[in-house]
Amino acid sequence: MSIFVSHSFDEKHHFDNVRHALVREGVDVWQPKTIAGLPLADQLRQAVCECEACVFIATPKSLQSVWCHAEVGGFWAHGKRVILFRPDRGIAKATIPPQLVGHVWTETLADVCIAALAARDATASQWPPPEPVAGLRLFQYPGLYPVDLAAGSNQPSLNGTIFASAIDFLLNQRYDRLAAMDLVYLRQDNSGHMPDVVPDSYLSRYAQLVDRYRLTGFIRDFVAEKERVFRNYKRLVYDIGTTLEDVWLEILLHDVRNPIRSIVAARNSQRVSGRREGDSSTRFVVQYVRDQGRHLIAAMDGGGKVAYRKQFARTKKVKATTTPLYDDRYGLVGILCLNIDVETVERLDAEARAEFFENYVRNTGCTPQFELDQ
Repeated sequence: MSIFVSHSFDEKHHFDNVRHALVREGVDVWQPKTIAGLPLADQLRQAVCECEACVFIATPKSLQSVWCHAEVGGFWAHGKRVILFRPDRGIAKATIPPQLVGHVWTETLADVCIAALAARDATASQWPPPEPVAGLRLFQYPGLYPVDLAAGSNQPSLNGTIFASAIDFLLNQRYDRLAAMDLVYLRQDNSGHMPDVVPDSYLSRYAQLVDRYRLTGFIRDFVAEKERVFRNYKRLVYDIGTTLEDVWLEILLHDVRNPIRSIVAARNSQRVSGRREGDSSTRFVVQYVRDQGRHLIAAMDGGGKVAYRKQFARTKKVKATTTPLYDDRYGLVGILCLNIDVETVERLDAEARAEFFENYVRNTGCTPQFELDQ
């Protein structure tokens, strides 16, 4: 579990005291895991999605802080537990935000830890494994997957005509909740980043689709649910990527449900493909999902992975491994891609090559095999 600690920026000593106490009890204290420069509002949204509870350090300064009120309000609005810690017992309860009435009040670090552990246990009991959504994936219906690849550039885009056909199909010909979720996902995740894919003449029919498949809650909780699905995979990308940052290996996390803004996490890509978070899928990923999604599912069910060699514009030789990622509720949701720049390694002089192999073996525990004879 993760706990978010809300405090005044001018009172870091209070934060450090709480953090050290929680860490000693085995409680993870949330820290931003995205690239530097992410707006504070986006960091707060991320924290609310990733954390099970919030510890609010109530001091005269934090009670006057607009951001502290926003942080506490965010957790309160999402129905998550807020643990109020008063390091100064002279703080009057009348000065505490009214929405915290009924939440846990603590006055010692020991009580903060007890409350945090209780929040973890309560959260675990409230979140049983989700039931799988019945149905087929949208890409399993021939001619109804509304993603095109532009000739020449191979950039994916949404096809409004096919999107409208998929709406008609799911309203009139086949009831499939999972496929309907995939369709809604494409519109929702690209909202604000590109023109609306739903033609004006189909807005009412799209509303009927949402109503028929009871997807109002899915849309309302879209950001939090997407974060739930990818949370641990993103941590793997960030942590493994940091470990391997000096061995010319990039690690990318793709959201296969939205090839338009596919990459949800990336590390070390500046030396290999140059791709960043928010970028689209490559032609390979789009075609593999659109035309060969059944092979990804077969590999996933068999515990396998897809290993191959490919070429980027920046490099001539890349050895890549693609691993399908599975969610208990939605099935295939992503792929984890590891790409190692073979050509860069080949160009190294003897000293640099020895350093590369030393770093690789130290960080991975095995010797890199490039299959250079193929």
